[in-house]
Amino acid sequence: MNLLPPQAWPGLLSKTARLAIVPFAIGVGACGGGAGDTSVAPPVATSIAPNSSTSLTAMAGDGVAELPSVIVKDQRGAAMVGVPVAFLLASGGGTIRGKPLTTNASGVATLGGWSLGTVPGSNSVTVSASGLAPVMFVAIGTASNVASVLLPTLGGSFSVAYAINDGGVVVGYSTDNSDATPFAVRWTPTSSGSWSITPIAAADSWALRINVNGTAVGMRAGRVKLWPATGGELDLGTGEPNGINGAETVVGIRRNPNDPGEQHALVWRKPSTGWDPLATHAPQDLPLFPGGTGWTSAKAINDAGIIAGTVGVSTGTSTYYAVRWDPVGDLWAQPIALPGTGGFDVTAARAINDKPQADLAGGARKCFSCLSFGMAWLGGSAGTSLESSWGGGGPGFVDGINNAQRVVGTRDAATSSEQHAFVWWPGRTSVHVLAHPGYTYTWAYDINNLSPAQAVGYGLDANGTRAIVWTIP
Repeated sequence: MNLLPPQAWPGLLSKTARLAIVPFAIGVGACGGGAGDTSVAPPVATSIAPNSSTSLTAMAGDGVAELPSVIVKDQRGAAMVGVPVAFLLASGGGTIRGKPLTTNASGVATLGGWSLGTVPGSNSVTVSASGLAPVMFVAIGTASNVASVLLPTLGGSFSVAYAINDGGVVVGYSTDNSDATPFAVRWTPTSSGSWSITPIAAADSWALRINVNGTAVGMRAGRVKLWPATGGELDLGTGEPNGINGAETVVGIRRNPNDPGEQHALVWRKPSTGWDPLATHAPQDLPLFPGGTGWTSAKAINDAGIIAGTVGVSTGTSTYYAVRWDPVGDLWAQPIALPGTGGFDVTAARAINDKPQADLAGGARKCFSCLSFGMAWLGGSAGTSLESSWGGGGPGFVDGINNAQRVVGTRDAATSSEQHAFVWWPGRTSVHVLAHPGYTYTWAYDINNLSPAQAVGYGLDANGTRAIVWTIP
């Protein structure tokens, strides 16, 4: 067979044949997906589904272990990237964090944290995207194993517990029936499991800390007072006390009356001959930070004499570092910045325990306008941030730490103006709220070394404030 070259074909085709080819060619072009092709629709989010369990359980006030997660897909069943996803707290009164969110490369969005409400029962979070029907996650809050009890008062509507020692003795203040002024008080555990209350000073007084021997320190009529366990009162002069150890060494601050923003860390050391009720016991100023601003604060002291506090640092802009002062004979060395403090604009040490390698705790801020969160410097580490365990709450800090590295403090709630006491220890994924029935606001200041441990603080309701003891397994 003799084949003609292709270039000769058009001349051999009849007009009818040539016209018959045109529709075919047009049809082929319509299916070819060329540059002008509009037949393939863009991806649209058509489904949102759970990517994790929708039925969860956690202790009331705790964070869930498995975080709610969803996956978003388009009309072809392919995962969609960058889709905004709304996580909303629907019920239970807890807090969520880590929102708003968009889906990742796998089409998945995962909530940053979910702490359940403090009342046992059902909690829920709804998740939606692009107008699709929402997905609901339900978590059952089980009864907390932390017990709480209100301490008795002197008859008034206001009381606060500031400290507790390893004998279970609590100090703070209470008003009497007049509700006019506070009285420094001790609460002592009884054989029946309750507490008795005893005034330890005249009116206009409050006890702030207590040592293992039962000696308390506080304020009365604007002056620093020491109240031995055996009775009586010693005057330590002007200033503000913040801590006392077993040797009755007291730490605190002195404010400049002409400049309220200026203050200096102080230490009152018990004389070798004992406190003289008739003498004036002048405090020592603790050393400044090398090159610092001169602003210092001493917040706590352990039985080894190590003092925890904060100093102003001159770095071009005002910065504050958490520090420790180590004892040297009858004095203290220059303050040492705690590891990792340089990574924050502000760190503050507010508590210390009695372990051989002292653990300290307090708070930190990443910038001056940022919210504060709890910090713990455990075993000389560079600091453990509680920010990821915060549960979406606002500013807060740690005020107490025991030898088991349990820390207590207070933080603002995420979804209201409430403030909540909390406890945290290494290994927890969230702080545990320390609550008491009927009290929407709670604060915690100290925790002892008993097993189970006891923490103290107070709660606020419509009738006033009440001192609270929490027992923490």
